[in-house]
Amino acid sequence: MKIVSLKKWTLLVLALSLACCGEALSDPLPVPAAPTDTSAPAVRQSTPIPNDPEPKKDAKSGALAATAVEHKNGSTEAGALRPPSHRCFVRDLMAFYDRTHVRCYNAARGKISFFAVDTAQPVAETLLTKAWNAMRSGKALTITYAPTPDLNPTNCNEQNCRRLIDVLN
Repeated sequence: MKIVSLKKWTLLVLALSLACCGEALSDPLPVPAAPTDTSAPAVRQSTPIPNDPEPKKDAKSGALAATAVEHKNGSTEAGALRPPSHRCFVRDLMAFYDRTHVRCYNAARGKISFFAVDTAQPVAETLLTKAWNAMRSGKALTITYAPTPDLNPTNCNEQNCRRLIDVLN
């Protein structure tokens, strides 16, 4: 009996595997046929989507009607779709570790004179820059703010402070 070295044995096994399976490898892989159905694929949902009613439209103009919102103090506001704005003449501005606020000489509706935003928000830097420029030039800022105190940042008093949403020169 003859002893075959490991290299020769490996080559022999490789040659035998190619000989018996070579014709299977020479055939091209089958390509799946294109679907003949041109209808839209079926979408499967696990939970049904509830019927969400659209906002009511005004009969005369066709515009969306504003829904009335009742506040904690009992007053109702009809224009709840758009947040209120205020032209503020800047008295001072402060940046704290948790909030940045502007105080106005003229108070907004409801005796609100402070408008604040969380210091970590990107609008805080814009607020400081625009408020500083307005204070130096004596021009008013247009401040858009949240109408209710439930969105106030920390340490913003409910009676005279509101969350600032946007500021314009």
